[in-house]
Amino acid sequence: MELPKIIQRFRDEIDKGVRDYKVPSGFLWGVFVAPIIVLCLAVAFLACSSTRPWARWMLSEAHPVEWLQFFILIMTMVLVIRLLIHARHANRTVVIQGALFFMVLGIFFVAMEEISWGQWVFGFETPEAIRSVNRQREMNIHNLPGIHALFEIFRVLYGIVGLWAMRFTASLRFRSLAPHFVLSSWFVVIVVIAALDLPNYYRPGMNILFIAVSRLVEVLELLIYASLFLYLWFYERKFKFHKFQNSRDTYRFREGRTALPNKNKKR
Repeated sequence: MELPKIIQRFRDEIDKGVRDYKVPSGFLWGVFVAPIIVLCLAVAFLACSSTRPWARWMLSEAHPVEWLQFFILIMTMVLVIRLLIHARHANRTVVIQGALFFMVLGIFFVAMEEISWGQWVFGFETPEAIRSVNRQREMNIHNLPGIHALFEIFRVLYGIVGLWAMRFTASLRFRSLAPHFVLSSWFVVIVVIAALDLPNYYRPGMNILFIAVSRLVEVLELLIYASLFLYLWFYERKFKFHKFQNSRDTYRFREGRTALPNKNKKR
C-alpha cells in the first residue's frame, strides 16, 4: 500500500473514531502516539547517565511505575464490572456475561500479583516454601519457575492477537469487538519489546541489546495494562452511544416519525 493511501486510511479511521466514540480527533492522535512517546522517554532516561539512576528507581519493584500499573488494573476491573452490569441489563447472552465475569477475576488476579498480594502494603514475610523458588523472593505466582515463562509468552501473544483482531472491522458479526486503529501503535510496540525480551528468560545477558530491553519490562507491562483499559473504554463509549442512538430511534418509531423535527424549519 502506498504511503498517501496509508495516510488517508489513517485519517478516515480518525474521523470514524470521532463519530463512533464522540471524542476529539486530537485525543485519538494522542492515543496513537502515546506508546511511542513513553518508549522513547524511557529509553532516553535509561541511556542518559544523569537520569539513569532516577529512571531505574522509577522502574524498580514497588515503585511509581509498578504502582501505576496496579491502579490502571483496578480502573480496568471497575470498567469491566460496569460492562457486566450493562450486559445484564441488556439481556446479553450467558456466554458474554460469563466472559466478562471471568475477565473481572483475571484482572483482579493480575492486579494482586503486581503488589504481591498486599505484601508491599502490609510488609509480611514470604513463606519459605515460596521464597526459596520465587525469582524475586516475593509472595506471588508469576515469578515461580515455569509459570514466569508463560507470562513472557503471553506478552508477545497479547500484542499479536491485538493486531490480528483489527481484521474484525471487515466482519459484520465481530466488528464491534475490533480494537480501534489508534491502538495499533500500542500493539506494535508491545510485540517488539516483548519479543526482544523473550530470549532473556532462557539465556539471560545474551547480548547488550537484550540486556537493555530487559530494563523496559515494567514499561512493557504498563503499555499492556493501559492498552487493555483503552480498548475497553472505547468499547464502552461505543456501546453507550449506540444504546442512546437505538433508544432515540425507538422513540421516533413509536411517535410515527421518520426523522427528528427540524427546529430551524420555517413555519
